[in-house]
Amino acid sequence: MLGRELKISPVLQKDMKEGDKYSVYFPKGIWYNLNDWSIINATVPKYFELQASFDYTNVHMRDGTMVIYYDNSANQLMTTHDILYKGKMTLIVARKKVTTAAYDGYILIDDGHSYMEMNPENMGKSENFQLR
Repeated sequence: MLGRELKISPVLQKDMKEGDKYSVYFPKGIWYNLNDWSIINATVPKYFELQASFDYTNVHMRDGTMVIYYDNSANQLMTTHDILYKGKMTLIVARKKVTTAAYDGYILIDDGHSYMEMNPENMGKSENFQLR
C-alpha cells in the first residue's frame, strides 16, 4: 500500500511468466486498476488473482480517492517542485458510486533543493485540494 489510496502489486514470485496469475491481498473496498480501469470489489478483505505483465505493474486505486499523476516517460530526475512548475500533472479521481461525494487530498511540494523528511512538521508545506 502507498498511503490509503494506492495498492501496488508487483510480481514477486520467481519464474513467473507473462500472463501467469498470482494472488494479491486487497483490503475491503472498491479498487480500480490504473492500467485498464477494471474493478476489484472486495466486499470483505481477501485475496484476488491478478495477471502478471512485463509491461506494467498492477496498481489499484481505492474508490473515493484522488492522486496526482505525472507521466515521466522521459525518465528525468525531477523534484515535485519541478513537476509543479515545469510539467503537466493530471488529477486522477476514483469516483464513489454516491454522486454527492466530496474528495480531499494533499500533495507535498518541496522547494526543489532542500532535503525534507515526511513527518508531521512538514505537512504544513503541503497543498490541499478538494473536489466536489
